Amino acid sequence: MNRAAAVLAWALSAAPCAAWGAARESLGDASRLALATVVWLALVGLPAGRRERRAGTATARAWPRALGLALPPAACAAWLDLRAGHAPQDLWTTAVAGLLLFVVLGEARRMAARAGGDGLYALAWLAIVPGTLGLRAALDWAALGPGEPFAPVVWLAERGPLDWAFARLAPGPEPAPWISVAALAVGLWAAGAIDGRRARAGEELR
Repeated sequence: MNRAAAVLAWALSAAPCAAWGAARESLGDASRLALATVVWLALVGLPAGRRERRAGTATARAWPRALGLALPPAACAAWLDLRAGHAPQDLWTTAVAGLLLFVVLGEARRMAARAGGDGLYALAWLAIVPGTLGLRAALDWAALGPGEPFAPVVWLAERGPLDWAFARLAPGPEPAPWISVAALAVGLWAAGAIDGRRARAGEELR
């Protein structure tokens, strides 16, 4: 994660904690911690860009620094959620599972950066993280009549890291499909590992 993305993520994750007036009322009883988790999961795994590759920082392990930035707004959000009456066990679930997904995405992104950020991981990240969520939203908006359109897309979106975090917004959410969410996260990690191994093999042949 580059500096601009880190600053953006910090500002967006801290915004629910600082909301007041109409903005605060618009949040209702939504979990501030879940909102912060959505922001960091969306950006920590973002494939490396050209500027990072030119600067030679793409393969650095940046997620520990990002985690340090994420902790203060996340702690503030959790405190506000407790004051608002959210169950502590729900907050612990969001925090622990979000942390694990954060580490997996950050490490997958670092491994894939050896391949220049344009390999299998970039495609998998685009499809699993923002892709299925956006496609599901578009299908829900365009759907006519009852029922869920395109069940495979809905199934995949519900098990992506962002949709999992969005599902934690409401107090007492339904249990998430942990095995499926973990499987997709492991799939992203495997894609990053494959890209990294291919890149190392190519460097050895030169």
